[in-house]
Amino acid sequence: MQIRVIRKKSHLFLYISVFLIAFAFTYHQKSYPETMDITFSAKTAESGWVVEKSSETDQSSAFASESSLLNALKIKLNTDLIGGIQYTFHKVNGDWLKWSKDGQILDEDKTASFNAIKVTLYGDVSKKFNILYRIKTKDNKWSDWAKNGAVAGSTTTDNAIIGLQVKVESNSPISKLKKIVSQKANLDTVKDTEPVTTTESIELKPISTTAPTQVTGLQKLEKSIKGIDVSYYNDKIDWAKVKADGIDYAIIQVGYRGKTLGTLKDDKKFEYNIKSAIENDINVGVYYVTQALNAKEAEEEAAYVLKRISDYSITYPVYIDIEEVSGSRQRKLNNAQRTEVCKAFCDKIYAAGYETGIYSCKSYFEDMLNVDELSMYNIWCAAYEIKNKPTTEFEYQIWQCSETGKVNGITGDVDINYCYYDYINYKRGETTTTAAPTDAATATDSPTTTSTPTTDTTTSSTETVPIPNP
Repeated sequence: MQIRVIRKKSHLFLYISVFLIAFAFTYHQKSYPETMDITFSAKTAESGWVVEKSSETDQSSAFASESSLLNALKIKLNTDLIGGIQYTFHKVNGDWLKWSKDGQILDEDKTASFNAIKVTLYGDVSKKFNILYRIKTKDNKWSDWAKNGAVAGSTTTDNAIIGLQVKVESNSPISKLKKIVSQKANLDTVKDTEPVTTTESIELKPISTTAPTQVTGLQKLEKSIKGIDVSYYNDKIDWAKVKADGIDYAIIQVGYRGKTLGTLKDDKKFEYNIKSAIENDINVGVYYVTQALNAKEAEEEAAYVLKRISDYSITYPVYIDIEEVSGSRQRKLNNAQRTEVCKAFCDKIYAAGYETGIYSCKSYFEDMLNVDELSMYNIWCAAYEIKNKPTTEFEYQIWQCSETGKVNGITGDVDINYCYYDYINYKRGETTTTAAPTDAATATDSPTTTSTPTTDTTTSSTETVPIPNP
């Protein structure tokens, strides 16, 4: 075998890349799949359900009628990976539907028509594959391809969907290396060598880290709004002075689940705080500090909250507060289980007609939850000791910037928040009812830390757990 001398840096890059491909393929061939089946079923009132399936990452499944409007959809991934797929339609002259996922039917209203769609992957699937999709509208034109939760179509037109095309592509390091090598290798730079080829079509574009949200109709404010969140730790509050000091909204603790026995507990100042805030023309949201171990307990917490807030006008979301607590009942849960708790709580709240979301600190969202599975909910993110709005891998609507704020009418420190979206004028649709909650147990229990959360700083990667007020 003749050994050739490599004289150019580009040649060196090529040979190193080929070696890395070989190594990566050997190492990942069992644990990192390169293909995934996707099955979707589209329905029109005239034609019924039509099922399409694709088993290649560079191929796509497509459904298109001549004129019949699409009015229902189901998409399912056929994979052993953890995670799945979720999707939503935008109604013509309406709003986004609640997300459906993993083969669930998305709408089936024969009178409805849709002008846009969003599809996104979650869990391990989202780390290894991208989802791409486009729509055909009644003017017989296909939209541009959208990717990973972006909008395909237009939410401001009555040009309804009559067709849909969906495909997945591998996001594995093997595929990316193959693409890089195929772009570098050509007959001008690699002499006496067959060009490296690939059968996959991979776009070398940055993957978006901004997750889609259920609240797409929510309008961004030109200027952020300052607010506070409070609990019984803040003692008795003079809400008239709070309003006069420029506070527009307050997120008020409803209660918490004890971390020892797991009983549901009232915040003893909740009734006073919410009545007084509303009387002083302060908009309110609420939060509940969870210690739920599973979806059933999370739904119990949600039902408890719904019963407590039913007599009040809630204009900001109803949040589940999940955070690091010493001796927590949740300490043995994994990310998937903690995420399931959040989803179960939020889904029950949402079904009752309220906006809903999750509160925690930045690192908890990133390290202790599968945050990509929570993209359809409102996010209230804590990150302290920074002057500017924090950068995150997920989208959030409210930033809790400090636990040591000062506001007239409140003795001592109070949490300060900035909201970037207009909840006051946001209308989601009709409210439905929910089941009555089970009665809370009366056994004595230890409260969780509710006055101040586990928080982040920009000067250290270490989380700190502030000591609660006595």
